[in-house]
Amino acid sequence: MAMDTTEAPQIIEHIIKNLDYTPYETRWLPLSPRLVVLGVSPSNRGVIAVHGMSGGAAPELCRFDHKHGVRSGTFGASRLEDRELAFGDFGGRLSICDLERGPVAGDDGALYSVQAHDGVVNAVDGFGGSTVSCGAPELATAGRDGCVRIWDPRCAA
Repeated sequence: MAMDTTEAPQIIEHIIKNLDYTPYETRWLPLSPRLVVLGVSPSNRGVIAVHGMSGGAAPELCRFDHKHGVRSGTFGASRLEDRELAFGDFGGRLSICDLERGPVAGDDGALYSVQAHDGVVNAVDGFGGSTVSCGAPELATAGRDGCVRIWDPRCAA
């Protein structure tokens, strides 16, 4: 029996944005119509770019450079109003930056940074911190070194 495709769910491309770097991860900025794109430039520098949504386009609103290519990221361990991005890079570091305030003092403008793995941080995920009932913020990283690690960003490294 043939499926009636008029009833099937559809995925429709809304916006296409050409970039001058290789993107590895996209994340919606919590509670906003903005998108964060993480990647690496042709010169092997990391890129964290924030794009808005306006009139069928996705203009770049701001861009932060990072010492190493940026592989993955999450807002999962951040309170929604803080919008702190935790990300892993090609140098093995786990860092947290505040996208609303921009770079601050610290390693590459990060609020928190630690050598997390020997080699690329392939994945980062987080939980907690969003509401009172979620518990303490925690981050999980997976690295090219074959390890999975759990982090509490409230503790000094």
